[in-house]
Amino acid sequence: PKVRPIKDTTKEMPVITIPKDGTSYLNGKPININDLKATLQRQFGKNTKGVYVMADKDTIWEPIANVMAELSDAGFQVNMVTQPADVPVKGKKR
Repeated sequence: PKVRPIKDTTKEMPVITIPKDGTSYLNGKPININDLKATLQRQFGKNTKGVYVMADKDTIWEPIANVMAELSDAGFQVNMVTQPADVPVKGKKR
């Protein structure tokens, strides 16, 4: 099969990023997690099911867990995106 180039998907796909300070951003804009479901449906349509969550390797777990619980309660499928730097390389010692 032919591989299509990856285009800018931020307009089509919700990506929530949580940097180390714990603030939540939806496609680069700060978001209140209490309004997450309404905001996602308003921006991406009522049929939006999948949401990507990307956190800094230094982000504390609590804000990540809160966002994931909120999304899960709202019926969204949560896909965690890990940072490439978090993946240890086999055979190499740090």
